[in-house]
Amino acid sequence: MNRCDSIASHRLIGVCGIYRVVLLIVLTCFLGCLAGVLRADITITPSGKGIGQDRRGGVSPTVLIKPVTGELIRGGEVDLPIAVVSPNGGEVSFQISKPPRFGSLQSLESHSASVHLYRYVNDSAVKSEDDSFEFRIQAPGQAWSTHVASIRIKDPPGSLSVIPGKIDFGKVAIGTTAHRTILISNSFGASVSGTLLLPAPWFVVGDGVFSLAEKESQSFEIEFRPTESKQETAELRAAPEIPNFPSVPITGEGIVPFLIDTTSEIVSTEHPKAVFHITNSSAREMTIDWTDDTGLLCSLPARIPPKGSGEVWLSIGSLYLENEERRELHPALRDGNFTLPLEIIALGPKGRVSIKALQDQPLSTQDHLPITLHGVIESTSSVERSLQIRYREEESDSGIITKNLKVPPHASQPFLFSWSSVKSGDFLPSATLLEEGRSIGTAQWKVSVKHPDNLSYPIPTHSNPSASASASVVVTINPSGGFYRLSRQDSGCVAANLSSALQSGLLINSLVLHWLYRGEGTPHFVIAEKVSRNALTDRSGDSGEDFWRRIQVLPTNQNGEWSAIFPMPWPGEHVYRVYPTGCPEVIMAQISVTVTWKMFLWPAIRAVLGVIFLICLSKVLRERL
Repeated sequence: MNRCDSIASHRLIGVCGIYRVVLLIVLTCFLGCLAGVLRADITITPSGKGIGQDRRGGVSPTVLIKPVTGELIRGGEVDLPIAVVSPNGGEVSFQISKPPRFGSLQSLESHSASVHLYRYVNDSAVKSEDDSFEFRIQAPGQAWSTHVASIRIKDPPGSLSVIPGKIDFGKVAIGTTAHRTILISNSFGASVSGTLLLPAPWFVVGDGVFSLAEKESQSFEIEFRPTESKQETAELRAAPEIPNFPSVPITGEGIVPFLIDTTSEIVSTEHPKAVFHITNSSAREMTIDWTDDTGLLCSLPARIPPKGSGEVWLSIGSLYLENEERRELHPALRDGNFTLPLEIIALGPKGRVSIKALQDQPLSTQDHLPITLHGVIESTSSVERSLQIRYREEESDSGIITKNLKVPPHASQPFLFSWSSVKSGDFLPSATLLEEGRSIGTAQWKVSVKHPDNLSYPIPTHSNPSASASASVVVTINPSGGFYRLSRQDSGCVAANLSSALQSGLLINSLVLHWLYRGEGTPHFVIAEKVSRNALTDRSGDSGEDFWRRIQVLPTNQNGEWSAIFPMPWPGEHVYRVYPTGCPEVIMAQISVTVTWKMFLWPAIRAVLGVIFLICLSKVLRERL
């Protein structure tokens, strides 16, 4: 063998050696994997120890198929199957060598001889994240192998409780605050964190944040601040939302702390003080005080016992107001945080209004009756004043006339009225100025009347020839077109300014007669009607009185203005007379009224048309339906 062959031979031996090593490694890995399939665990037992093991020590194959593990919530239970297999066949021996620390084991009946089933029950009183127990198994002809079963323990969600479970604040006065204390506890489970939430008018004192581990508690104070007089309800909540957070209802009622008889008053120089009566509706003593300084004079704070009553007052005091000035002020009563606004209207002093006679010297008259008296009303008021003036037109007449008038601001308004007397002598006729029925001034005139002995009076023309010709009557007409005037003998028999009006009705129209009465007292009036006749029934030469008939109607009176209403008569010419009962010879009011068919029948026609329309409408609606 030459040198080249020797070198080639060595190279071949080296390559073969490398291949052998690689093949040995592959076989070793394959056998190791196969052994892992057959053995779930390998326990290396020290030499000379253990039951039935080789005294020389060594490795004993286990017969456990897979590791024993479990997971549960603290206080719960879990079933643990322990599957074993014998490599050489035969029954495998099984023993619990060390029980669990934080629970107990219960052996359960198994449906397979190769599976041992145990139930682990955790002790909830012990807080631990894991537990374990040890067991031994032995295959026939093999040594005992010891194994550990691991159990993972989780904490359940925290179990929160709130004491008390219902919060009732009862009745709380508006403006005050009521307090209640609650206790939140985590009786069992994992830590719980959150923030308490409440809607107004409830509030949690502080930030309301809590973080409670097991067995921990935290107290919170809740306030009720009502702003309205009503029943309030809500529910205590937490954020973020906690699934097992208890439902805690909260109730309370806001009430007005005190009641007042009125919330608005008027004060003036004539009535400078306004008194308010207050009732305490709460079960506590309260102090009623004023809030805003409005320039009014206020009473001192009033202490009112529970369910008691008291008074406070306001006065115009030294508040400066112009004449007729009107100012609205808004003071408020206060109890704690509750305020009750009031409306006070302060009125300045009224401007002065006076009445006086315009007369340079006493008036004297012989043949000019009645005479006209002049006067003036002067006002320093800054607003228009509604007044009445009252006077007597005749010295011997008991009738008094009252007229309404309006006086502009800061104005002088002249007035005049007629006055007469049937007697001779010196007189003091007067006019009285009134406001809201209260006299505020009087004006007087001095008049001297002299009647000549040969003065005669004209006699009015009467339709009744039986009227006494000796009755002395003076008839005058007021320039304003108002009424007739007679002497005292016949003054109670005057009805003047008679007019008629149509009053529409639903089914029939009515005729209204208006007239004035200027006599004394309130007499009973007669309303007579004369119905015209046509050419066939008119009787020439008959007395006109034969055609008059009385209408049975009761007139009404309003400040000397009378009116009577009765159904519309038949179409035609109608003449009406009005005079006081017992005095037919003095006919001072007569009117002719023409009644047309339209005036008489139109309401009835309108009603018939309305009925026809309703009938047609009902038919149309019935057809559409």
